[in-house]
Amino acid sequence: MDFCKKGSKARWTRHKIEHHREQKGVCMLYIIRLRPFLISLGTSVGTVFFAMLLNASGFSRYESLYLPPGAPSGWVLGAVWMVLSVLMGVSAYLLWQSDSPKRRRGMRLYIAQLVVNFLWPVWFFTLRWDFFSFLWVLLLGVLVAAFVRTLLAVQRIAAYLQIPYLVWLVFTAYWNFGVFVLN
Repeated sequence: MDFCKKGSKARWTRHKIEHHREQKGVCMLYIIRLRPFLISLGTSVGTVFFAMLLNASGFSRYESLYLPPGAPSGWVLGAVWMVLSVLMGVSAYLLWQSDSPKRRRGMRLYIAQLVVNFLWPVWFFTLRWDFFSFLWVLLLGVLVAAFVRTLLAVQRIAAYLQIPYLVWLVFTAYWNFGVFVLN
């Protein structure tokens, strides 16, 4: 039965699609289940958005700090974190939909990094614990790297979606440490 053939009346089940992908290797089909997708996306975007709202008063402090070269402005921080949260949500959805035995480990790492991610702006913007928040970003980077490593074994596309996140965390660690040194 050819699932990729236009007009095919085949039933689209996960097992048949996976089997077809293994046999043909060309037609990559993904069925998006809307409810789990929206839950996954809403969780990651909602967490980042809520963290930004909760720490909005601290953003004015950021603009008055001595910043290292290349440090982003406040509006860039918010925009980048929102884009990254969408990528996190898509990766979490792809992980959630997998049948891999590593799925549970991946979801634990995802939730752990989401919690650590939520707390970082509290430490940096609101409480002004610059050095502690630098260490916290390093912890976040370790969690995200472990998450990516798990995703590579489960769903490569989901892992690749997290590469911008890792790059951003390296950059965040740089300017977070710069704020600590300069202020």
